[in-house]
Amino acid sequence: MCACLQLTWTRPLYNNFDNIGTGILTLVEIVTLEGWLDVMYNGVDARGMDEQGLWLHPARDSQPFMCLFFLLFIVVGSFFIWNLFVGVTIDKFNEMKDKQEGRSVFLTEEQRIWVS
Repeated sequence: MCACLQLTWTRPLYNNFDNIGTGILTLVEIVTLEGWLDVMYNGVDARGMDEQGLWLHPARDSQPFMCLFFLLFIVVGSFFIWNLFVGVTIDKFNEMKDKQEGRSVFLTEEQRIWVS
């Protein structure tokens, strides 16, 4: 299709695994569920290692099993990040509650004086 329209194919700039930096950023993007479909479509259309260059273009749906990888990564990664966030939030709340010695955590000092 690119040759018919006299276009050239270029690799995606940010959503790739060409080096460790962009690979980690791509994985973070997948876990946060922002634009993960574009990454998954690129992964499904990609060919094997060193098979995708200037003359060999991606083939549509050449690796459909990659959908399972992305879905499993989203489930495991999102649950891990979610549990980490909830755990830190609850731990911080309990720490604040212990410092207040039974008083309300959400009231400022002026509000406490006004209530009592």
